[in-house]
Amino acid sequence: MPAGLYVAVLLMNERRSWPWMVLASLPANLLFDFIHGTKIIPAFLFCCADTVQALAGAWLVRRFVTPRPALATLREFAGLLGFAALLSTVPGAVIGAATLVHFGLSQSFEQSWKVWWGSNVMAVLVFTPFLLAWFSKPGGWRKRVKPPKRFAEALLLLVSVVIYASLLLVWGRGIMSTHRAMAIPLLLWVGLRFGLRARRPSPCSSR
Repeated sequence: MPAGLYVAVLLMNERRSWPWMVLASLPANLLFDFIHGTKIIPAFLFCCADTVQALAGAWLVRRFVTPRPALATLREFAGLLGFAALLSTVPGAVIGAATLVHFGLSQSFEQSWKVWWGSNVMAVLVFTPFLLAWFSKPGGWRKRVKPPKRFAEALLLLVSVVIYASLLLVWGRGIMSTHRAMAIPLLLWVGLRFGLRARRPSPCSSR
């Protein structure tokens, strides 16, 4: 979860404040590693891995998608998925896996890379969209999305769900399939683009 929180906090704040946030995260990361018995150099390299992937993800989203993503458009959702979750976590996983192997904390670079990358991708997919959607203006995207476009998006989503479910149930092993986690982006797509974050209280609800 910290990986998803890290990216979300950077995206919700101006770039000029990013160095202070990186400095603030450093003692928290080091303290966590020290508590679990990690030595100073590996702990510092783990901090570097976390920082590199978070900064890379936030910068890529800001640069190529939108300055302040609120998941108001399909482009923002796809940009967050591609840049912050799938792409920017690669260098962090390389640094983390190399550190684990070099200091004898793991015997396999490939396996360590898979675990590091997969866990951080899941964290960004689950936690970052939740924070961005929660702190965005509710209902704002509906004002910008016209019904025809919304219908086309819903149709595309339905086709994607049907194809994924068919592959999972017919050619896969159902809920025991190793690819069941691929449903998470589709669920996020449904929840963030077509669901309500929360209901505003009515004027008379407090009376």
